[in-house]
Amino acid sequence: MVTQTLTERLHIVEGSDWKDAVISLLDSRSPYRPWRYGFGEARMGDPVAIVLNTDPPSILTELARIGADGRPDRALMNWPIAAPGLVDLATLAVVGDFAQDPGRNGSCAVTPRSSWCWP
Repeated sequence: MVTQTLTERLHIVEGSDWKDAVISLLDSRSPYRPWRYGFGEARMGDPVAIVLNTDPPSILTELARIGADGRPDRALMNWPIAAPGLVDLATLAVVGDFAQDPGRNGSCAVTPRSSWCWP
């Protein structure tokens, strides 16, 4: 018997200016989208991690989801009763056991997104 592993792609959007990104998150009707993201296949319901370009870079502790339009920069977030928190990417890399220096082996570019590369 062959079993198929269910996989889910995590999309990452990065607010190019963190203040503009926060404003955009707080007003979902705003047409302004200060997001950078990779181009790839995105399907409705796919999870989206929101990274803010702070110093050090930080990430929201709640995931958004791709909407019907399939655009990561317009991902939908079901806001919890308590506002989502922020965690810096260095802490997340340690807690999640991600590579500490992903640029060292040349497999990943050294960018805020590089913390997502596995060792």
